[in-house]
Amino acid sequence: MIDERPAVVEECSGLVDLEGDFIVRRHGASAIGTLVDRATRMLRPVHLPDARHGDADTAAIIAAVSDLPMLAAER
Repeated sequence: MIDERPAVVEECSGLVDLEGDFIVRRHGASAIGTLVDRATRMLRPVHLPDARHGDADTAAIIAAVSDLPMLAAER
């Protein structure tokens, strides 16, 4: 539940601080992912072709963020 999130999610650490969520239609017929940059509030909708089935959703999210700059600590 959203009220059970750790306090660290309230911190905006700067560059590319994303928060993600899923929007699923009734009976799981289809879904989209949302990635919101917490600093700029820019939304990146992510088409989830298989309505919340692990590997395909992971690949769609990775593709959606592939053009973002890497943080120095992750290089």
